[in-house]
Amino acid sequence: MQQRTKNIRLLSLLAITLVTIGLLLRFDRNSDTLGVDKKLFQLNDQQEITDVYLLGPDEQNHFHFEKGQWHLNDTLLLDQSMATVFFSVLSRLEIRRPVARQEADSLAALLRSQGVRTIITYGADTIKDYFVGGNPDLEITWMLNHREATPWQVHIPGYQSYVAGIFSVPASDWRSRFVFTTNFALLSRLRLIYPDDSLVIRQKNNFFEIPGITADSTAIANYLEEVAYLQADRYLTPQDTAGTYHLYLQQPHWAGLQLQTATGRTKEVVFLQRPAGKPYLVGILSDGTPALFKYQRIKGIFKTKQEFTDE
Repeated sequence: MQQRTKNIRLLSLLAITLVTIGLLLRFDRNSDTLGVDKKLFQLNDQQEITDVYLLGPDEQNHFHFEKGQWHLNDTLLLDQSMATVFFSVLSRLEIRRPVARQEADSLAALLRSQGVRTIITYGADTIKDYFVGGNPDLEITWMLNHREATPWQVHIPGYQSYVAGIFSVPASDWRSRFVFTTNFALLSRLRLIYPDDSLVIRQKNNFFEIPGITADSTAIANYLEEVAYLQADRYLTPQDTAGTYHLYLQQPHWAGLQLQTATGRTKEVVFLQRPAGKPYLVGILSDGTPALFKYQRIKGIFKTKQEFTDE
């Protein structure tokens, strides 16, 4: 009987010990990995926002939503595909684990000095404000709430991608690839200028014509649509023009494409001659930005007026 009582006491003590250990483990696990909402940095995909500021030590960009479109740095359109990827990342990232305590202070200081401060707002209201950065091997992403001292490792569940990378993308990669943002309903004149020839398409009495010839109106409409959707393959950075694409910038002018609206606003691309044997040519945009175009993709815009005749 005494032995039975002793066994019961031992079992009771064991049960209490196991429960205590379980609670301690649960508390420790919550405090270390789930002590904060894992969606702390996540942007609710139903959340309305008007502005995103990406403020890095070397690159600073501002996205602003107005009149149904995202704009980049006040004067450009944001590339729609890039915007889709970026906002998908914001709506899916989660905290994975806390940073080791012995590394927290130094990593927090690094994120504040070298990371990208990301501020997301709706009008005057701040929705999110945090720092983003990663390790030198571009494998791990950390985030730090700007009002807190504890960094967190974040990820997109199910993916191995380097989340921090998209926050450091240069403006040239955020910019819309569409060269012209002109409303073609307001177009008054298009000029394609070659060294020894030119093509002029102008609007007269709500119709487009080519002075000097009887032009096929369908051919003109198709051509204007092709110009309207002209896209660059990429915008060249100063590093590009000083390195790999230096040869392209040394070529002579080949053709100039000018668009003028009824208000007198003019947009232009000056195309440089394609280097021998190369698939690309460079176009210099109105703001001076050099852009790369694959010739086979855009060669249809380089026409002469004789190609529009309906005779």
